[in-house]
Amino acid sequence: MIFLKNLICRMEKHPKTIWSITAMYALLIFYLSSIPITQPPPVVEIPFIDAIEHIVEYAILGGLLLISFRSIKRDGVFAVILLVFLYGFSDEVHQLFTPGRFFDTWDIAADFAGGIIGVFVVKKETGWRHKK
Repeated sequence: MIFLKNLICRMEKHPKTIWSITAMYALLIFYLSSIPITQPPPVVEIPFIDAIEHIVEYAILGGLLLISFRSIKRDGVFAVILLVFLYGFSDEVHQLFTPGRFFDTWDIAADFAGGIIGVFVVKKETGWRHKK
């Protein structure tokens, strides 16, 4: 995982870039949840695929947010976890207004779990301490 550690360290040195990437990724999540579902679900469903998708999607968001905070010399683990939760919640509310989609508390739980995983991956890869 040396590649990941080096990538994180490089991103931390460019605050404007990492904040821009994080904002674009958050907009991508919003865009994807804005796409109406007009077709019935597939006949063969993979168990827990929806939860896995949410966990991965929000792990990336949590990791990007933590790197963004660290790029401005803040180690905002609590703030990142709170932001991920609020973004996941607002995304579910947003889906109430999207045809074929609905509010799902399990999705919020998966988003929250993913955000925590993303934070801990970044923390682990960077030695658990914020570099000043």
